[in-house]
Amino acid sequence: NKPMFLIYRTESISDVNEMVNYWNELAIKNCFNGIHLIETLNSFQAKPYVDSSNAVLEFEPAYTFTHGFSVWDKIYNKIYNKIFNDSLNIKKYDDIWKNILYRKAVSRKGKQTIKGAFVGWDNSARKGKSAVIVADNSVEKFEKYFSLLFNNTKKDNKNEYIFINAWNEWAEGAYLEPDKHNEYHYLEIIKKLSK
Repeated sequence: NKPMFLIYRTESISDVNEMVNYWNELAIKNCFNGIHLIETLNSFQAKPYVDSSNAVLEFEPAYTFTHGFSVWDKIYNKIYNKIFNDSLNIKKYDDIWKNILYRKAVSRKGKQTIKGAFVGWDNSARKGKSAVIVADNSVEKFEKYFSLLFNNTKKDNKNEYIFINAWNEWAEGAYLEPDKHNEYHYLEIIKKLSK
């Protein structure tokens, strides 16, 4: 009996603990058992900031871009892109998904960790030459990797959620919404797994 809130960048909110405590009080006054707060871990935020948050979300692929790869992987990627990709920051879909699936769990003050998923990523429409582009994504690869994540999550008794980025983030190439090329395939994959 708790409304769920997801906040993208809690570290950028001054007095965030006081704000969340107030929301909790308001929820209780209105016949809820408090709130269920999820903090988003992304390229800006690597750890939780709210004392009373219940969970953290690894917002993909941004979390992996920034926090998922070793320093050596980042150096190699930068050199490779400089030589072969005209300095564009191109990352491989398979590499990111393997990192999501197989990286070691991190303890975060006893908070639940919600894994993130993504269909694709290309924010060149917004960022131009400073964009990050994920290459070689496909419906088939998404089905393979998302199925693994879904099954791993089902086995984990502490977690019942996966967060998919995003329904219609067209300017970043992250969308589940049907289009002429992929039609309903992404949604059909999710529907098939969730039965």
